Amino acid sequence: MEESYREIGRSKEFGVRREGPACDACKARKCRCDATLPTRQSSSIAARHCTQCKNLKIECTFNYQAKRRGPVPGFLRSQRAKDKAQAVRQSTTRTSPSVSSQSPLAVPPLQPSYIGSEKSESSVLPTPSASLSSNTAVTPSLALLSLSTSISSMPGPSTSFTLNPLDAVLPRSLRFEIVSLFFRCVYPLLPVPHRITFMEDMRNRREERNGQEEWVTMVFSILAFTLVQIPHHMVSITKNEIRDLVERLSRQVKLSLMVDYHAVSLERLITVYCIGTVFNNLGRHIQSRALHGSNVVHCLQLGLNEESTYTTMDPISAESHRRLFWAVYCSDRSAACSENGNLLFNEDEINVALPKDLDDEFITRYGHQEPPAGHASLMRGFVDSCRLFSLGGNMLSKRMHDRSRPPTGNGLRGRINELDELLQNIEDLLVDCQPEMRLSFTDMGSMATEIEGGFVDALPDMLEQLIPASLADSTPFLVHSAHVRVTQQLFRFLTLQYREDLSRILYHEQLRCTTIRRIMAPSPPKSEEHNKRKVLEDLLQILHGIPLEIHAINSFPGISKIRSVSASLLTSFSPTSLATPGSQASPPQISDVTAQDERSMELLCDFLRLMATIEKMYSLVVAEPSTASTDGT
Repeated sequence: MEESYREIGRSKEFGVRREGPACDACKARKCRCDATLPTRQSSSIAARHCTQCKNLKIECTFNYQAKRRGPVPGFLRSQRAKDKAQAVRQSTTRTSPSVSSQSPLAVPPLQPSYIGSEKSESSVLPTPSASLSSNTAVTPSLALLSLSTSISSMPGPSTSFTLNPLDAVLPRSLRFEIVSLFFRCVYPLLPVPHRITFMEDMRNRREERNGQEEWVTMVFSILAFTLVQIPHHMVSITKNEIRDLVERLSRQVKLSLMVDYHAVSLERLITVYCIGTVFNNLGRHIQSRALHGSNVVHCLQLGLNEESTYTTMDPISAESHRRLFWAVYCSDRSAACSENGNLLFNEDEINVALPKDLDDEFITRYGHQEPPAGHASLMRGFVDSCRLFSLGGNMLSKRMHDRSRPPTGNGLRGRINELDELLQNIEDLLVDCQPEMRLSFTDMGSMATEIEGGFVDALPDMLEQLIPASLADSTPFLVHSAHVRVTQQLFRFLTLQYREDLSRILYHEQLRCTTIRRIMAPSPPKSEEHNKRKVLEDLLQILHGIPLEIHAINSFPGISKIRSVSASLLTSFSPTSLATPGSQASPPQISDVTAQDERSMELLCDFLRLMATIEKMYSLVVAEPSTASTDGT
């Protein structure tokens, strides 16, 4: 036996001799062991000690056993049994009310006043065709339920039901009421998602299916997006309840956006766009710009700036992605104008067609249908808005490039000619607009008397009566008209200002050439004061022609554009800028021009007061208490 151990590990090829396995101490210290395994005949302590163990005066043991590789016998069988038991446990707990707190979208509400008894399903669900024209708002019950009553009315553990994540935040009747307002007032500015399929999913309770977390989050963002856009008089709950509901919806969306995702879906793009607008209206501008930047990156990653991307999509998906891309593009250009932000989209990389002038009922999964003759297209305003922002974005891109590298010589003259062509296209954009988007203009002489005499002070009570059901059919077209026409004046003024700067650069360049070569002195640069006055008059006509309730519906995006172009016009027509240095104009002419401009500026200031009053009325931002207030409000 002892000789057999010595022969183990002996290599016949190399002649290397192994004495046998090492003892436990030598194996731990990784040193050579000269001991032999104990035998039945030699079991004394002295015979079991190797040289290393003798020197260390420790016992020489051989208790080490090599571990077997691979799984333990029966491991796979036991693991399958555990997985099967866990799957059965999850299927049973999915119908239990005790797990409702595990999902971030299923947090039970704190029972605000709009949580009450639900109405019947037939009285709540609107039809898709009536979502734009229906004026009857479904009023939920305002009965306050105590926490003990709600807990006692909950089903027991034995009751089987599927938890609805939307019902856990707000009642179904209030949800459909806000969705109806979205399609009537806000949908013209953001025509996604597809109205027919969205309403069908809402009626079929898509939120109760598995794997619909992103769709539920999109619904939350659309509800919050609507509540911060429309006047609170249009909703059947109070302003404080609207503010609390918006904050709660925003928290739900933030929790959902923090979850890992592997693909960018249309629902996520809509969610980020809507919640970014919500944060901007709530005063969280840094978060809003960050979300907008992430949406721009997602659009570029999906290739939505290339027309070839849409060829592989079905008609509904292709048109929805196209509309969303142009909405993000318009938002980017609008922020660059009103907030002096940077352009995130590179104009040279955009090669995508404008959205189709077709309403949702004429777009199916199988193709596009021809609308009937005389149909007033709601998408016409959005298409005009996208075309306008495309022209304005082209101008902004050229301006940004010229600020870093100003053109000279023939390039400068060519750029001025390009701006003249752009300005003409911007002015002629709404010449052939559809009749539903046309405004009735008023004489400038009678405009001043209509906004005097405490008109601004009576505005809050007036607006409560000016949001009637009689304007429901024309509201989407008027919203488009207000948005496009104010944006048109903004781009007109920016283009005129840009052209004036380039003309001044060209004049100084020609003046330097005159000092070198004795030629005729160049004529002074052409002033754009006359064209700017025309922009001021057109803006006043537009502000007077748009109903006040439409200004309230446009809320912050429209008001910010009005404020931006108005501030620029007021600065341009200040008394110091009216008299050009070096001009030889006669004093009577200057006096007449100054009087007319002062009157226009007073009217513009009055309209700005109206816009500020509307913004204060419908802002959900909690105002800080001011010590200068005399009325205590």
